[in-house]
Amino acid sequence: MARIGLTYAESLFLLSEEKKETEKVFENFKSFIKTMKETEDIRKFLYSPIFSKDDKKDLIEKILKDESVTFKNFIKVIIDKGRERYLDESFGEFKKLYLEKSKKVTASVETAFDLTDDQVVKIKQFIFNKTGKEAIVEQKINKDLIMGVRIFVLGQEIDLSLKGSFDRLEQNLKNRIEVSG
Repeated sequence: MARIGLTYAESLFLLSEEKKETEKVFENFKSFIKTMKETEDIRKFLYSPIFSKDDKKDLIEKILKDESVTFKNFIKVIIDKGRERYLDESFGEFKKLYLEKSKKVTASVETAFDLTDDQVVKIKQFIFNKTGKEAIVEQKINKDLIMGVRIFVLGQEIDLSLKGSFDRLEQNLKNRIEVSG
């Protein structure tokens, strides 16, 4: 069934490129998926067979009133076709297309605290220096890190956390004890 999400994503991507609003559609889609994940009532409403397609499209019109018309119409088509359950998958596929075309990369950044805007800029520059691509930073709070940062980008982990330093030190000590013992 992965093909369904890809088909919708490709259609939206081509249309958004044609209308020169790919960046805006990407941001709208990302925000919409985030809202659906954070607001269970919206997800349940959209997925429910009890509510009519018109009721669902009315809700979309209200919550997406300031968003791209292209994106709003895409969601309405999804509703008309009864494919609401493929929204997450469609977003994942759209995101891949968007990142590839725009030469950007997603970086998952774990910290023990919220990053300041200046810290995000520095992390983006660090990632650009490593990958040659602009980074879209997705921050996650991980209190176990104590301080520092862990960056996951392009399948690699860059651990600059205090916890990571302690873990590496512990492993080095174990290795030395095994070698000398």
